[in-house]
Formats: sequence, structure tokens, C-alpha cells
Amino acid sequence: MSRPLFWLAGGGTGGHLFPNLAVVERLRERGFRCRVRLLVSQRPLDVELAERTGLPFTALPVVPPSLRPTAAARFGRGWVRAGSVLRRLLTQERPSAVLSTGGFVGPPVLWATRAAKVPTALVSLDAVPGRAGLMLAKRSDAVFTAHPTAALPEARTIGYPLRFAAVSHLDPASARAGLGLATDRPTLLIFAGSQGARTINHAMLELLRRARTGPLLKGWQVLHLTGRSDTDELRAAYARSGNAAVVAPFCQRMGLAWASADAAVARAGGGSVAEAHANATPTLFLPYP
Repeated sequence: MSRPLFWLAGGGTGGHLFPNLAVVERLRERGFRCRVRLLVSQRPLDVELAERTGLPFTALPVVPPSLRPTAAARFGRGWVRAGSVLRRLLTQERPSAVLSTGGFVGPPVLWATRAAKVPTALVSLDAVPGRAGLMLAKRSDAVFTAHPTAALPEARTIGYPLRFAAVSHLDPASARAGLGLATDRPTLLIFAGSQGARTINHAMLELLRRARTGPLLKGWQVLHLTGRSDTDELRAAYARSGNAAVVAPFCQRMGLAWASADAAVARAGGGSVAEAHANATPTLFLPYP
């Protein structure tokens, strides 16, 4: 008997892709023999993260919805093209079920697979589901939610799906050693998210520029995860200001990053909040502007 195949749809940001990877880890942990295919967007970050997993994946030509006429037209064209890709894929392999973690990749996937009579499920990651999430819930055979919400009264609450690498039980010194940080210095984690929250990165650039009388954080060290933007500029700014810092676009072992920190500053994405909570890291969260 062939192993069941599951399609896992989610992309646009790491916050929609990583929960699917957490689901894969839990399936393997429980000895559930299955095959999986990731369905992501064609954004470079999605493709890069999907390639790193070593799992089969398909990058769909979808874009975020928009009210601007030209962007709305691109969204419509992307939906049509994605539907065509999915129909061809459905002729090549028949998934046993499809799971979506939301984002703009989810709707065309659920539309195509539901039309093909494939069982569908949604994991709503938001504490307050948006219109897209509520629409997806109506198109899904089963609905799960990370947080209890009156908007989805029939949903089963499962908590936020976190990868094993996002949680660490090491003491701060051991976590710092694993990241190449000084083990005995208080540490500030600055996390701009996978996309790179430019408001956070640029705020730090400005603070470092103003600190002309000495290091901005005397006696501390900084682990600054910039996302896909501003990495080189911030690395140079920390060096000029005399602040001890490790600056990188990503950290594959986010659990170590959270565990290493005495305090953190992070964008207020659902995944960031869940990871900080799971690692018990005191964090100042900055909502998207």
C-alpha cells in the first residue's frame, strides 16, 4: 500500500511556511509514514526556504491581493495561472488531503483541491481571523486554530505549530556558545522577521548613528537578525559604533537565538510571538506600522 500524500500550502512569509514544517516534524515524530509536497509562492524567500527543507515543493505564481487596479489585475492573473498549475499537478499525483496555513497561497490551492474533491483543512494562525481566513474556513472540511476565537466557533484549538528548531531548553550561556556569542555578556536579540522589518532595522541604524560618545549598549552584545534587507549596512554600523554584535539575515536555530537573549525586540508577527512565549524571552514587540 502506497504512503498517503499530503499537500501543505502556505507562503509569502516564513510565518506561513514554518508552521507547515512543524506539522511535518510532528508527523515524523509520531512515526506516521507519509509523503508531503509544499505549495509556496514564487517569492525568493519562499523558494529558498522550501529548497532548504529537501522536501518536494511547487512554487505557485500567486501574488497578494490588492485594491490598486494594476496589482489587482496581477492578483487575478496569478490566481488563474496557479489554478492551471494545480490542475496539472492533480493529474500527476492525488493528495490524500490538503492543509493550508493561510496567506495568499492558500485560497487558490483550496479552491482547486476542493473542486477535485480532495479533503481540505485550514490552520488559522491569527488571534483575530481576517476576511480571507474566514473565507478559507468556509471552504475547508476541517478547521483548526492557534488561538481560541469566537469568529471560528467550530474550530479545534491546537496552539501555534512550532518547529523543533524554534524552541530551546538550553541555558543562556550554552545557547550563546552555539551561536558564536560571548557566553558571559548580557545579550539583546533584535529580530526583524524573515522579510526584514525595515522600520526596526532603520531605527537601529539611526540609534547607532546618534551614539557618538561610545557604544550604544555598553557591556551588552547584540544578535541582530535582519531578514532579507540591511544586513551589510547594519554590520558596518555596529562595527563603527564599537558595539559587540553578530548580524545575520537568518538563524536556522531560532530556539538558540531566543534562549541566548536576556531581552528581545521583534516584529509582532504571530510566529515571533509564539516563539518568544515558548522560550520565555522578555520581548518588546513592534506591530507592523
